[in-house]
Amino acid sequence: LDYETTPASAVVATTVNPHEPLGPSSRKTGIVISEIMWKPAPRTDGNNVEFLEIYNSCPFFQDISGYQVTCADMSYTFPANTLIPGGAFFVLAASPQSIANVYGLTTNVFGPYTGSLKHSETLELLDEQTNVLLTVPYDDVYPWPVAADGTGHSIVLANPTYGEGDPRAWDISDVVGGSPGQMESFRPSSLRNLVITEILPHSVYPAVPQF
Repeated sequence: LDYETTPASAVVATTVNPHEPLGPSSRKTGIVISEIMWKPAPRTDGNNVEFLEIYNSCPFFQDISGYQVTCADMSYTFPANTLIPGGAFFVLAASPQSIANVYGLTTNVFGPYTGSLKHSETLELLDEQTNVLLTVPYDDVYPWPVAADGTGHSIVLANPTYGEGDPRAWDISDVVGGSPGQMESFRPSSLRNLVITEILPHSVYPAVPQF
């Protein structure tokens, strides 16, 4: 067996996207909070790339004029005549200019909002009558995705059928920086199939070097 080469026809494994298609997370609305960059990695360029993303999972437009996104430390109300088309993404940014600077995104970006998302929060989407449509009590403690705490990853709605309030519905973004204003991508990689099968942290046998 030649361990130096692998036949071109060999199939090592098939990498399957473990996430559901993006869709509604509540029976109350077809609008979803699809991504939250709540604690970006520290930057040296002064840009604030904190954002959240909403998605219209319906095939028709939705009037979200007067809708509020709010939590204990943050608030924003969408202006009059705000229509989100079916299948469209809107980005709500702490600094729209920073989103333009870093991501080149200049359309369908709203903000700035009051306050910040940088702490564990219970984020809500309210309609124009202040009815609660969505509730996301995100945290930096397991079972919420702890790897989004300052690493540069956002959290994304990966399994919406659990409901947006369930930590199992969320995962970290596939890439650092997230994917504001677009569908979360999945990049198959052979590294996803690597597992650690054995660990020998200490041995009593003298033939095994001790560190």
